[in-house]
Amino acid sequence: ICSVSYAQHTQMGFLNGDVLYEREPRAFYFSDDGNDYNTGEINSTWLTVNRLYFIDLIPGDTIRFRGGDTLNGHCIFNNLNIQDTSKKIVFNSYGSGKAYIRPDSTSNYCFSFNYQNILKIEFSNLIFMGNYNPLTQLGGLTNYYAINITNINSTSVDLVSDSMKIEIDSCEFTKFVTAGAVFQHTTFWATPLYLKRTGIFRLTNNQFYNLGGNGFLGSGINNWDSYIYNNSITSI
Repeated sequence: ICSVSYAQHTQMGFLNGDVLYEREPRAFYFSDDGNDYNTGEINSTWLTVNRLYFIDLIPGDTIRFRGGDTLNGHCIFNNLNIQDTSKKIVFNSYGSGKAYIRPDSTSNYCFSFNYQNILKIEFSNLIFMGNYNPLTQLGGLTNYYAINITNINSTSVDLVSDSMKIEIDSCEFTKFVTAGAVFQHTTFWATPLYLKRTGIFRLTNNQFYNLGGNGFLGSGINNWDSYIYNNSITSI
């Protein structure tokens, strides 16, 4: 058994039994004919989004879902201790078309990132489809958001440097109760230095439709730190 500290643990890769080992950034592949006991390589794909619970993501990783397939499940990432700010974690589709990401009917989100001081992440070319029907207000009543990024510690000096970048591009969001995506700070007004940080959040070329509430919810963001362009929102 390998004994490691929390800081070491967050820079290591797979949890293989009780042994953690270091790794380089890599791509993880998912398809609807995969198996969660596979290796996650392109010729040995995983099946459910929940498989990500068994990985410590590191900067430079790419999570790829096969276009046209529907991949079910969800994953919550709490307090990732990311030290490398030169690379980002990317979620996107591969092959032909966009992949569908669908949470369980009892899940709050597809992906949730909480309590982060340092985070660079990109979602692109994906379709997030919940189970909520905005016409009948039935099904998937806990599917609040597709992407939830919340409790960001905006009092951190790190936010003044190049340490935080959230990008969502060319994605589609439908059938969620409250919004397609949400991005929230905690104590936004605590430091005037924060206003010097620009471009933290980029929301471009996305489609929001058939949602129970808003397309996008932002708390503690403004023109200094956001770039929102060419998105469409369609009512029920």
